[in-house]
Amino acid sequence: MATLIEMRPGERAKVGEVRCAVRDAARLASMGMVAGARLEMIRNGRSGAVLVEVRRTFLALGRQVAREVRVEARVDGGAGEGGHGRN
Repeated sequence: MATLIEMRPGERAKVGEVRCAVRDAARLASMGMVAGARLEMIRNGRSGAVLVEVRRTFLALGRQVAREVRVEARVDGGAGEGGHGRN
């Protein structure tokens, strides 16, 4: 299973699991980053935060947290249930 940090801008995937500290996992879950949620990588450079869209919400995540979010195979379609997608 790949991690968020391995995704490129424009790629879409489903969240597989979140393997970070309980406090961080609870914070991410409150913003929609839960298993099965669809997401789209918006920005992922060599350094700095990564920016993802999940359930019509943009999240800036530190690189360490992004390494701890596992994603399933890339998917087609919008960035989350009810998401508008970017085609």
